[in-house]
Amino acid sequence: MDSGKYLKISAPNTASNISIVGTEDPDDKSITADIVLNQKIFPKDVIYSAAYVFLDKAYIILDMQPGNDEILVKLRLKDNAEKKRKNSTFDDNIKELKRTANDFNNEVLSYLYYKNQSMKNKVVRDAIIRRLILTNESEPLFR
Repeated sequence: MDSGKYLKISAPNTASNISIVGTEDPDDKSITADIVLNQKIFPKDVIYSAAYVFLDKAYIILDMQPGNDEILVKLRLKDNAEKKRKNSTFDDNIKELKRTANDFNNEVLSYLYYKNQSMKNKVVRDAIIRRLILTNESEPLFR
């Protein structure tokens, strides 16, 4: 770690906090985006769904401290993304990692919205399915 100074870039403390952690060495493969998500706002299943979508773009580590409502998501870009960025500068690499972290946050919000809408529509969806089943029950299965 002496080839570059230690780097930590943080956003203000919000429901989702992003930090870029690593060294300023352009060959440093350990640069990560650390995203802290409040579990009271973003349930685990929503975070898992968003993480699954990003498996092809980044290595993902999920962590949580016992008794804490925050989930730490560590993102590190995969090698295929690093090959594309081979001729890019360190600042370009940081920008791409930040972009990926922001895209992850957007995906979490998208899944949260989907989950909330699904819960709102559950009664209507169940009524439609119940009606379809009852309508088809009166007809014989085989003739």
